Amino acid sequence: MAKQNNQTNVFSILSLIFGILFFVPIAPILAIVFGFIALSQIKQTKEQGKGMAAAGIILGFFWIMIYILLIIFFIIFLSSVLLMATPLMQ
Repeated sequence: MAKQNNQTNVFSILSLIFGILFFVPIAPILAIVFGFIALSQIKQTKEQGKGMAAAGIILGFFWIMIYILLIIFFIIFLSSVLLMATPLMQ
């Protein structure tokens, strides 16, 4: 039986922190990358932090999905405004 390490994996902590910092544009990507690194390391070293890594990954994907939806809605809104303004310019 492998001895469990009582230390928390640093990458799992970073993953959770970057998952919470949604207002920083690169943070969700870092949350996902650090989360997968943490899960890989936790599997090898038996450190703690699996839940934090999973939460960081989930939050990272969630915020990326929200960013994509906001971009889509912005494009739709902008195109509808431009289509409404076109007859006025002629």
